Amino acid sequence: MRSRSAGLLLAAVVVAGLATFAVMRRESATTASNVSQIVLPQLASRINETTAMEITGPKGAFRVTRDAEGRWIMPEKSGYPANADKIRKSILGMSELAAVESRTDNPAQYERLGVGDPGAGSSSIGVRLLDGSGRDLANLIVGKTKSPESDQRPAEIYVRRPGEAGSWLAKGRLGIAAESVEWLEREVLRLKRERVAEVVVTHADGEKVRVFRGQPDAADFTLAGIPKGKVATSAYDVNAVPGALEFVTFEDVRRAADLNIGAGTANARYKTFDGLVITVRTAARDSKFWARFEIGAEIATVSLGGAGLLDAEAVKKQAAEWQARVADWVYQIGDYQAKDLTRRLTDLVREEEKAPAEKKNGS
Repeated sequence: MRSRSAGLLLAAVVVAGLATFAVMRRESATTASNVSQIVLPQLASRINETTAMEITGPKGAFRVTRDAEGRWIMPEKSGYPANADKIRKSILGMSELAAVESRTDNPAQYERLGVGDPGAGSSSIGVRLLDGSGRDLANLIVGKTKSPESDQRPAEIYVRRPGEAGSWLAKGRLGIAAESVEWLEREVLRLKRERVAEVVVTHADGEKVRVFRGQPDAADFTLAGIPKGKVATSAYDVNAVPGALEFVTFEDVRRAADLNIGAGTANARYKTFDGLVITVRTAARDSKFWARFEIGAEIATVSLGGAGLLDAEAVKKQAAEWQARVADWVYQIGDYQAKDLTRRLTDLVREEEKAPAEKKNGS
């Protein structure tokens, strides 16, 4: 009896042990498949060798490269300056990207995660980093974002290494964009409305629209030449004209030698109280607005002074730096910005409302 009981107890222990072992194996396997690992482990030690980044998206491929002086440019945009900060952050993000969960290795399921081979008809983005000899330093397919990044946490992104079947859910801060314009240094200039004294918009047919302020502390601009029986539509509309250059960005860019907009269909001349002068020539080409900037300084002998205004030397320095930036380029600007740079008088006036006639006594 004792022998039989001992045998049953031993069998129970063995079964329990096997069950525990099986559970431990499942837990171990689960942990192994979800443990973080660097997606591109070879990149960190060679990250400073990167001289080019190639992006392949649904619309085709383009590159950003370092020129002889070490500046990042985009050859496909005639060597226009690229956004160096964005490029550095993306390269660093690739080196730190951590795979946290394995996903499908079935090619039929790739597009569900956006990790198919990049190119036409695919939603994925291919990213290659190359050294000075054109050799690959890293290669990655970036798919859909499961959760976007924030200041507190990195994004969760589906990725795959080209030539490998398996895909991953990874965590990191990549900032990869498929559109070439997103990799350019898109800010052209910023001119605060508080500095502006006068804007004159001259149209090809000779019409001129002028808005001005007499003093830097004046809150609103005055519209000149309002016809009899008319009034300005609103202070907001009038103030939008001098505010059009507060933050100038672009949607595309060309060498001025490759896109001649001539004298322009409208020229807007901005002059500030401290003497900065910006002339913006605009013209429509294929239903898109293009602008060319010319920047200089006309320093007054007597300065009005005021908050936010620069001294004479600072104005000259700013004018020279901005002119060097824009001199060779023509920019495609947004319709909303073009609207304020090409205003006509009829856009800024309306009929004056007549006061109701007073009633006579006894009527």
